[in-house]
Amino acid sequence: MTKINTLAVALALLLCFGAGAGKCDIIKYTLNEDDVSRIKSPKGDMVIFRWTAPPTFAGRNVDDARLIVYVDAEVVSETYSGEAVLDVWFLSGEFEGSGVPPDAREWRTSHFVTPGTGREIRIDIRRYVREWLRDPSGNHGLAIGALGGNNPSRFTFREDPLDATSVGAVEVFSHAVRP
Repeated sequence: MTKINTLAVALALLLCFGAGAGKCDIIKYTLNEDDVSRIKSPKGDMVIFRWTAPPTFAGRNVDDARLIVYVDAEVVSETYSGEAVLDVWFLSGEFEGSGVPPDAREWRTSHFVTPGTGREIRIDIRRYVREWLRDPSGNHGLAIGALGGNNPSRFTFREDPLDATSVGAVEVFSHAVRP
């Protein structure tokens, strides 16, 4: 685990225990091909991740949540030589296509990725998980890839280097709500 990942876990635990929870659960869900839809485009893969919280989440607060994915990232522009830009959109409806999802909510984040192969990306999805727990019918997933029209990046999503059956994971830090 890198120093940044160790720091992120420590911060999440501090937030969880600081909420007066008494007991903080860290749950890691492995994602497989059944949890994703891959859409090929000239900009590489665009992936829609769908994760459904299990019934055991009833009566729990989500203190932190992350989506962990592995990508090959490259910049495909002759005029831009910086980092690749990975876009994440919260989907408010079904989406089967390419480009910017027309039914994406205003929740969009971008992550800068150093070009290379097998990059581990940790994406803060706390806001999305909380929304899905509040209204499960609104869970249409997250669209991830080089989605912006001027995005000079291309991504290929890979399996977890430690588990070839996994395409990523969701980590959730939560605690039970006191009565």
